[in-house]
Amino acid sequence: MSASTYGLQLQCPLKSLRLYHKLVLAIGAILLLLSTTFYFLTQHRIERMTYARILDQLADTDRVFEKLRQQQARLLTIVIETVAELPYIKASADMLADPDMDVADLSGYFLEQGAAISRTAGSDIMMVTNAQGRVLSRIVHTSDGLWTYERPYSASDLIDSTQIDAKEGTVEIRLGPQEGQTRRPAQTVNIPAGHLLRTDSLLQLLGPAEQSRNDGSVPRQMTFVDRALGQDATGPRPDSDTSKAVTFWIFRDELYQVATAPLLFAHSGKSVGTIVMGYRIGKDWADDIKAASNGDVSFFVSGRMVATSFEASVSKHLSTVLPNVISQHSSGKASVGDDDSRDEALPFRLDNEEFLGRTGVLPDTECHYVMSLSLTEALRPLRALQRELLGVGLATFIFALFISILVANGVTRPLGGLSTAMEAVMNGDLATRVNVLTPREVAQLAGAFNQMVQGLSEREQFKKMVSRSAAELVEKLAVSGVQAVHTSNKVETTVLFSDIRSFTTMSENLSPEDLVSMLNEYFEAMGKVISDCGGDIDKFIGDAIMAYFKSTPERDGAESAVLCAVQMQNEMKAFNERRRLKNKPEIQIGVGLNSGEVVEGHVGNSDRFEHTVLGDTVNVASRLEGECKKGKHMKIVISQATYDRVKRIVEVVPMGSTKLKGKAEEQPIYEVKALLELAAVEPKLKDPSPQVRARAAEQFCRLVPADQLEPVYELLSDPETIVRATVAGAIAQDPRLRNAASWLLDALDREEEEQVRLILLQALGQVGGVSALSRIEPLMEDPSSQIRRAVLETMGRLGGRGVVELLLKAKEDSDATVRARVGVILHTAGTSEGLTLLEEMSRSDSIEFRRAAVDALGDLGIALEETRVYASARDALSQESYSAVQLIDRVVSLLLQGLQDPEAGVRFSAIQSLTRMRFTPALPVLARLLEDPDSGVADEARRSIQLIGDTLG
Repeated sequence: MSASTYGLQLQCPLKSLRLYHKLVLAIGAILLLLSTTFYFLTQHRIERMTYARILDQLADTDRVFEKLRQQQARLLTIVIETVAELPYIKASADMLADPDMDVADLSGYFLEQGAAISRTAGSDIMMVTNAQGRVLSRIVHTSDGLWTYERPYSASDLIDSTQIDAKEGTVEIRLGPQEGQTRRPAQTVNIPAGHLLRTDSLLQLLGPAEQSRNDGSVPRQMTFVDRALGQDATGPRPDSDTSKAVTFWIFRDELYQVATAPLLFAHSGKSVGTIVMGYRIGKDWADDIKAASNGDVSFFVSGRMVATSFEASVSKHLSTVLPNVISQHSSGKASVGDDDSRDEALPFRLDNEEFLGRTGVLPDTECHYVMSLSLTEALRPLRALQRELLGVGLATFIFALFISILVANGVTRPLGGLSTAMEAVMNGDLATRVNVLTPREVAQLAGAFNQMVQGLSEREQFKKMVSRSAAELVEKLAVSGVQAVHTSNKVETTVLFSDIRSFTTMSENLSPEDLVSMLNEYFEAMGKVISDCGGDIDKFIGDAIMAYFKSTPERDGAESAVLCAVQMQNEMKAFNERRRLKNKPEIQIGVGLNSGEVVEGHVGNSDRFEHTVLGDTVNVASRLEGECKKGKHMKIVISQATYDRVKRIVEVVPMGSTKLKGKAEEQPIYEVKALLELAAVEPKLKDPSPQVRARAAEQFCRLVPADQLEPVYELLSDPETIVRATVAGAIAQDPRLRNAASWLLDALDREEEEQVRLILLQALGQVGGVSALSRIEPLMEDPSSQIRRAVLETMGRLGGRGVVELLLKAKEDSDATVRARVGVILHTAGTSEGLTLLEEMSRSDSIEFRRAAVDALGDLGIALEETRVYASARDALSQESYSAVQLIDRVVSLLLQGLQDPEAGVRFSAIQSLTRMRFTPALPVLARLLEDPDSGVADEARRSIQLIGDTLG
């Protein structure tokens, strides 16, 4: 039993604290209560004030929106008036008035002219109608950046010209042969009567597939067109050349602000048609409103969000949250210009943040908009005040508590030391002792505690001298109070014997000290493996280990023993690797296993017992260990009894039948070759599926020793990219694979996929040596800047005397980021050329070079600060610490110059670098950038000040 299971509890009667101790605590509690009360009294009023301020800000946002509408309306008016006065547009009015003009010809003419006008004016939609309001042409710039062209059909387009007057049903349209397919017959398509046809940019009708994807709709509710034509719902009105309108229009679930102007017949001035032009209401509108008012705005058409100023990370939730807000607000109050709606604000929650919003409806449309401000952000000062008030009260209470504890310290300190010692003992530290002189009662308790710990320490030392089973038996006897007697019982177990090959020869060549050190290190490593696998070490016999694994209902002892033997051999590879690094001879071991019944008991005389296992099973296991020298694989030999229990998990090689010493008959024995888990994985390396091969390569790397990974290396030539990338990544993550450099270099020479080449370079930096430098040097001229940067990083990891010379060749690289990485790696390699290069780049005329330099200076500053901290921890006055401080000053000086750069991008990067360094002296300079003319720089300066301030606490 370990010391932590004793459950030490001490009960010490103490006198009550004196009255003035309680008074001090009461004063602190009263102050805490006053602080809390003051907060709740002020919270309600501050929240009401914040609510009113948000209402005012929402009203400001509404005014900004209205001003933006008016500005764009004026722009649209100017644009459409200019277009309506164009000579060739005026000439088109004559064409509209000509009854003999074919509608297809008119549509073609307007599409041809409209395309040029729309692109020049930046209009997202242009539409021309005749005097009856029929659409003659429509050009739309879609939200995905494409232009669509549409016109009505004419008699020449119809298979049956009598369908020209059809108002319902479908009509059959003749589509001419496509370009390059002149021998193909004309194609036909059925479309709803009255719908438009879709053409390409050359005004040629598109094929049936494109016509079927086009809804071809002709809007029936275009009151703005009626007004431009001089008529309304009650009938025609007198003609007027000033009946222009700017309004909002929902077309194909998109929102537009459009203007209309009449097409006037040149001679009589009569309206013979209209021109409609407009701009799509999108994210740019929403962002402009937010930039001018700090309020977010979102637009919804038929329940679908068409634009928002919210960040993309939260905008996906808006489509479900904001429609509920809209439904709570009546459209009558929410219309633009309705003052009643300014007194209302509807709450909603978005990603754990509370907002207040107000809805509205654009005139003459079903488009709703929601203007909102964050209530959480507005109440942040209140939350800060809450924390401050509660903090003051809590601090006062803690101070009172401290005074009370200080007064009673004479009594509580000895008990505190004793409690700490108890905790240490429960965590296994049996070297803990306490020394208490006063008070007398506590001193007596401390003496009893020391005696108890001494007894526990002796018991723990005893447990190290015997097997686990013997220790458990002693504890049972101690608890029961029964005296030890010569008792035994039979148990099913698997016995393991292992010893070191050629140990006698080795011991003759080693000094006694080295021999004992080697054995202790070996026993420590093997003992941990056996313990982790559930085994019990019975004894150490010279260089041999005897252990046994009992079978239980939950665990088969034979399987545990075989797995333990395999892990022992794997552990020996790491053990020998450590010895090679110390120029010490390697050692090899053999393991023998046998399963069966043994007699477990304690034998000896009345003065001394030894707990052990005895029987033929033990003898056979010992003899099998001697047969390991004949093995050719893992040097693990098992008996038939053991093989019968473990054959489902291991692959074995029969070693024939052997007559073991002390046995009359020959017995079959087997050598363990591999675990069947590995045997099942290896065939999958050649599976037809690339995904299966990739997963098998990862598993194979984990299961086999590093010197048996040739099947995985061969997959670096696999035809599938996913397999090559997976294998390269597995090699990069395994530090054992020291012999992988040549395979990686060969794969790098033939690899064409850039992403795989990057992974191979990363892996090479992990496992390669300086000999790889010459092989990857040609890649410093690679066209890809990503490859060149990866080569530099790999060279920095490989090190060596030649790496600096190679890095200096890249000082003139054309890519700014590559050249900046050269500077950082050169400094890491221990040369001053690196910082000098970054200084030169920071003064370059190129914006890219200056920006890359300040980014790299931030990385260099972080590395220098780490160097300074480590050097100061060793010796604050050392030359290394002083040099690091000097270099940090140079880096910071260059970054402060970057803050004054005329280019906003350079200033932005310099702020980020100082933030990553958490350089607190830069706060005054960053504060001046809060007024920077570039909003992005000002916002980044604000964020940087907050982050650096959080560092200061």
